[in-house]
Amino acid sequence: MDSKIPKVGDIIYLDGELNLSHGADDILGGKVTVSKIESDYDTIWIIFKQYPNAKYNWKFLGAKQKELKKEYNNQWSKPNPDLREEFNRWD
Repeated sequence: MDSKIPKVGDIIYLDGELNLSHGADDILGGKVTVSKIESDYDTIWIIFKQYPNAKYNWKFLGAKQKELKKEYNNQWSKPNPDLREEFNRWD
């Protein structure tokens, strides 16, 4: 699974994300469903049903699939927003 490009409908793993200046976009890692695949030049971008406004580089995400599967097992990824003001400012 590490290097094979997923297909639309496949379930793969995404790591959690903490956004220092926009905590409202934080997510918990886990399983996600591939909804779209795009490419430009030599980069494959994966878009997920759960996060349709974000693109993930398959080169980096694909290399981590075994590690992420071990870490998250059957957990599904979901938003985990941190709405505190100090984590949602650009200054």
